[in-house]
This record gives sequence, C-alpha cells and structure tokens, in this order.
Amino acid sequence: MNDRDGSAWGRVKAGRRPSSVLTLGAVIMALGPVLNRIMPQAMAPWYTWLAGLTLIGVALMMCTPHAWSSPMVTVAGLIFLAHAATLSVALIGVATAARVYQLLAVPKVLALGLLALTERRQHGYHRMRWLLAAGVLATAKIGWRTITPDMPWRDVADLVVNLVVAFALGMFARGLRRREDEWAQRRLVEISASFEDFDPKKARKPI
Repeated sequence: MNDRDGSAWGRVKAGRRPSSVLTLGAVIMALGPVLNRIMPQAMAPWYTWLAGLTLIGVALMMCTPHAWSSPMVTVAGLIFLAHAATLSVALIGVATAARVYQLLAVPKVLALGLLALTERRQHGYHRMRWLLAAGVLATAKIGWRTITPDMPWRDVADLVVNLVVAFALGMFARGLRRREDEWAQRRLVEISASFEDFDPKKARKPI
C-alpha cells in the first residue's frame, strides 16, 4: 500500500494510499454477507463486516487533509466509524448499542448518496452513478425491511445490496487513486523545484 513501485505517490513518501485502504475495506465488507450465507450461525461474518466498515471509515478520514476531498468525505468517514464502533459494542452483548447500530444504517447509506453528489466532479460522473445507485438501493432495502419485517428473500436482498455497495466503493476508490496520482505528481514537481532552487552547484555567483 505504500506504493514502492517508483510511482509519484511512493516517491513523495506520502504513506498509505486512502484508495488502497478503501479498496481493501470494500472487499472485506463484501465478504461479510457472503460468509453469512455460508455460515449463518457463526460470528466470523460479523467480525469480517466490522473490519470492512472500520477500514472504509479510516480510508475516508485519510482523505480529509487533501484538497480533492469535500467535507462530505469526512462526514461519511465519521458515520462509517460510528457504525463500526456501535457494532463492536453490540457484539459483546450490549442491547442498546445494537439498536443504535440499526439506526445508524440509514445515515450511512444516505451519506453514500450525498458523497456521490458532492464528489461527482472530482472522481467522475460514471463512478459516482454507481455510488448514488448503491445509496438509493440500500435506502430502499432498509425501507422495505422496516415496512415488511418478514420480507421474503431478506438474506438474498442483504447480500445483493451489500455487494453493490462494495462494488460502488471500489469504483470510488479507482477515481480516488487518480486524484492521488495527480496530487503526487504536482507535489513531486514542487519538491524538485525546491531542490533546484537551493542546489549550490546551480546557484548563480554573486556579481
């Protein structure tokens, strides 16, 4: 993730890429519902889901200092981290945390839609359409489940929607990577220019 392949990002020593962390989080989050279909009585799917939520929240927060991210990225990151925190408390048996976890599902998916609208110029309209579609689909699923608690194909709907959300976040990460590269290229030019300005061999002799 440190991009030690000679890329501009690695050369400016910018550390871990937010896009790499976001991609990893999306993949791990997608594994949660898949594992739940395979082992519905086990706790492993929940811990997998928790790890994915945490990584996604961390990745979005890592974007905060950069000019190519709007405040909505920070808001979405905080919501994902809050969702992960309440889930971690719920997993140890705190009933109130489980209720808060359920309530945070709505702002989390709404944040995806708002993120798509605020970031569409930065990361490409086609990528943001996926994120917007994922937010709308997830919101519709929550509404359907609220109106019909015993809705048919509930597990299948959860699986499909979560896979769409994970894919949309992966698309967002691809657009994010392009912005990271552009920033790193500019930063590399600035660093190179600074070294040239202070290079004693290229300094002009005093008149």
